[in-house]
Amino acid sequence: MLKWKHLSLDSGKNMQIKRSEEYFFELQVIMEYVAQDSLKRALVLRSEFDEKIENLPFMPLKNRQSVYFNDVSVRDLIHKGYVMPYKIDNENNIITVLGVYKYKNSIK
Repeated sequence: MLKWKHLSLDSGKNMQIKRSEEYFFELQVIMEYVAQDSLKRALVLRSEFDEKIENLPFMPLKNRQSVYFNDVSVRDLIHKGYVMPYKIDNENNIITVLGVYKYKNSIK
């Protein structure tokens, strides 16, 4: 059992990944924007997001605690200037991706 910043994680468990509706909505907006310039770049970016997210169960605590949420179980996965906050629910073995957006100082 690994304890870190009041969040315990049993590293031997298989975590499930879920993506919120907000994540899918925000992803669609980003993909449409990037595709205006290059459809290929949009598809590559989506593939990179998926790869990063699918690797979360292997090291869910790897990323920093979210600066947008006052919760130690919410982390910020950052890729190419995009932030994907995710919540670790160790009790139910679920990682939920809460959204995706360009980095900014605060969420409205």
